Amino acid sequence: MLRRPMLRGSMIDQVQEFANRLAIPGLPEWTGVAALLALLLVADGLTAAAVARRLVVAERTVHKHLERAYAKLGVSDRVSAVLRAQRLGILSEPALAMAR
Repeated sequence: MLRRPMLRGSMIDQVQEFANRLAIPGLPEWTGVAALLALLLVADGLTAAAVARRLVVAERTVHKHLERAYAKLGVSDRVSAVLRAQRLGILSEPALAMAR
């Protein structure tokens, strides 16, 4: 569970709104914010350990969130996920700015 006090403002709400607006043909709907937020943070250069500290969760939880993102994108690793998300427009600068 994400704890808001450690996160800047309404970042979770902003990412959830962004996830709700993602309507990309052939891409399953993002049903939760955690996988998308983890993907945005690693795409911005954070390690899984840094993401875990930022979200106040265990590192294993971050890996589970990333695995869900990989499944949604139809890939099996972080680099492929970031590349596919870039091609699909998921990792736009405004989206990355939300996670910063």
